[in-house]
Amino acid sequence: SPSPWLGSRRLLEHPPEMPSQGDGDKLGDAMAPEATPGPPLERLRGAQRDSRPAWMTKGVGVGDSMFGEATGELLKPGLTQSDLARIEQQRDADPQAQDPF
Repeated sequence: SPSPWLGSRRLLEHPPEMPSQGDGDKLGDAMAPEATPGPPLERLRGAQRDSRPAWMTKGVGVGDSMFGEATGELLKPGLTQSDLARIEQQRDADPQAQDPF
């Protein structure tokens, strides 16, 4: 039986001819005209777009004014040092309790 890959190999060696765009043939007639950009939207007029990080545009330490002073209490998102201490106390009080982690 012939290999299923023969057809694709034949296409690679002898690709079909594609009609050109300028001949006025079926492919050229079906192509859409070039899109031209319209006027800018009113709601976007005067928008300040800057992809630089806040510390570059507002200065180092901008996080303090946006989020408050860092306490160093956060161990990972959703877990603070005091939460971990409370969990460890519960674990020490009842060693048979289910592990919260």
